[in-house]
Parts: sequence; structure tokens; C-alpha cells
Amino acid sequence: MEKITYLQLYVQHCRVETLVNDIVIQRKYEKNITTITQPIHEFLIAGENTLSLNILPYVGPEFESTAQVHLRIARFNEGDFLEFTGGELLAEIIFSEQHLIEGASRRTFTQTVPFYQTSSGKTWAWQQARPLVLNDETINALNKFMGAIHRDFKAKVADNILPLAQVQIEELAYCYPSVSIDDRLQEMREFISAPSDNNKPMDFMPLNVHNLGYRLAAGGRLVECKGRDGLPLIRTQTQLMDSPHEDNNYIALPMHVGYIHNDFEILR
Repeated sequence: MEKITYLQLYVQHCRVETLVNDIVIQRKYEKNITTITQPIHEFLIAGENTLSLNILPYVGPEFESTAQVHLRIARFNEGDFLEFTGGELLAEIIFSEQHLIEGASRRTFTQTVPFYQTSSGKTWAWQQARPLVLNDETINALNKFMGAIHRDFKAKVADNILPLAQVQIEELAYCYPSVSIDDRLQEMREFISAPSDNNKPMDFMPLNVHNLGYRLAAGGRLVECKGRDGLPLIRTQTQLMDSPHEDNNYIALPMHVGYIHNDFEILR
């Protein structure tokens, strides 16, 4: 691809959730200043797309005057320097103290804007997944699927996990061909099989049925597999169990699963 579309996020002193086409891209709890730039080609569809921003106070019931968020979608030429004010701007949402002065709620802020993307020449698997509702049958099936994924990560059984992520890996290689399918599979196999990461043991959090917080995404065609705390269900132990969002010493594996080929698969 000659051009790559990026989500760029600047956030300070608030809790932020960014979504593209109803799929969570970033969920950040930030006391200090953080900036993120992430390619998002695999979340885009031909024609109209949506960019959404949900913000809550970092602590307490109301926003502090220091709360700021700047969210933008921009298209860059491959190899360009990804400066925050650069690229071809496709969509933008800004939240600052001025919004509070002008009467916006001090407890929550939500905004959605449309933007347009030319055809990528490919229809993603998640667009073709079966729409779901979170009834008892679906939740029981998700619990079974995530339980098996969790056991295989703990046991480091890459051969069970890789086939469930094959479609996602192929689509990522299509989006970003500098890393081949084979290299992506090998990287994932090595990650699953590794005894540690940066000398931290891969000690996964147990799956707690009382902490399940599945969220429908992409119009019901995907399910975000997260806990009620907003963190991914598949993650290593956190040191700050009372406030895990403030602990940077754990590994989280965000997953969106969809129902295709008569079963659940990891599609994002």
C-alpha cells in the first residue's frame, strides 16, 4: 500500500475509549500525558466509517480542568514521519477545558464523527461473521471458547491457538506486507511458547466468571473479550490488583472474536 491510515491519540488526566466502526482500538486510563499512533487499516471498510470517542474522569465524579484528549484519523504516505499534525486528516475529535466552560457534562463526553475510506480491495472476515446477541447460549459458548484459549496459553500449546488466529494473521499480512504470514505465525508461536518476557513470568490471571464483561462490537459481528474492569480477559497477573490500570508490569492480549466457519475465531 502506498498510503497507511493511522489513529493518533493524545490523552491527559482522563479515561478514554476510542472506537472505529464500533470496534475498540484503544482504552486508556491516563493520569499523565500519553500519545499513541496506531495503524488501523484492518478496521476500515470501503465507504463511510465512524470514529467514536468516550471519555470519563480519571478519578472522582467530574473532569479535572487539566483533562485533554485529541483524537484524529490521518492518512500518511508509507515512510513519512508520523507527526501528530501531519498527514491527510480524515477525522478529528478534540476535548479540552473549553468544552467544560461551554457547558458540556463534567461527568462524561461522547462524540462520533463519520469519515470516508476508499476501497481496500478486500472484505474482512469480521464483516462476514454472523451477527450475535449476548444471550445465555452465546455467553456459554464464549465461556467455553475463552476457557480453552486460556488453558492453551497457560500450557503454551501454540498448535491449538494459531489455527484460531489464522484469518487475522493473513489479513494483517495483507494490510502490512513488510511482515509475511510465515513470520507473523512464527512470532506468535515464539510468544506463546516463551517462558518469560523481559524476565517477567507468564503467569496468567485466572478466568473469573464473575468478571466477564463481553461487549458486542462491529454491529454485533465481533465480541470484545474483556473483564468488567475493562481489561482483556487473557492477561498476566497484575501487581496492583485494586487498580490494575495503573500497573504497567503485565501483558494483556486484547481479543475480538467472531463466529465464522461454524465456530468462534480470533478475528482482531
